[in-house]
Amino acid sequence: MLIFIHGADTFGAKEKLEEFKKRFLEKNNGNSFLISTIETEPRSGSGTSFDLADFRNKVLSLGFFSEKKMVIMRNKELGIKNQEKELLEVIKKIPEEITLIFWQKDDGAKFFKTELGKYLLKQKYIFRFTPLSGN
Repeated sequence: MLIFIHGADTFGAKEKLEEFKKRFLEKNNGNSFLISTIETEPRSGSGTSFDLADFRNKVLSLGFFSEKKMVIMRNKELGIKNQEKELLEVIKKIPEEITLIFWQKDDGAKFFKTELGKYLLKQKYIFRFTPLSGN
């Protein structure tokens, strides 16, 4: 299952993420070892903190005794630059036993023009969080 969370309201997005984690833990005997988190942060220069091999390992391998696993990917704008095509190929291969929550921490127009951004916007479970405006 793929869940896409995006938007500039990080408070609302975090609440939704915690709700998903809580439900997952309730269904899996509270085993927090079944949840992995990947942060993608742009680094100075041309690199990022994203490790595609580590991501691939987390989303394509099942645990020995577990049937289900949740992977949370928190992405900031350009946190996965130059690897989006390869990332999309891996995402398309994720088995049903894995729940991937992809959290795009902003509504960057550049991201939604990429193949990955377009793919995520076509998913069944999409949650957009925009900041509340004060009137």
